[in-house]
Amino acid sequence: MHHHHSQHRHPPMSSDQLIAQFLWATYWGLLNYEDASS
Repeated sequence: MHHHHSQHRHPPMSSDQLIAQFLWATYWGLLNYEDASS
C-alpha cells in the first residue's frame, strides 16, 4: 500500500519564520530609530 502525501504541504510561512521576520523587523526598526534619534 502506498500513501502519497504530495498534497500535504507546509504553509509557505511557518510560525517560526513569522516570528523570526518579526524579530528582525523589530531589531532593524530599533537600530534605525536609535540612529535617527541620536
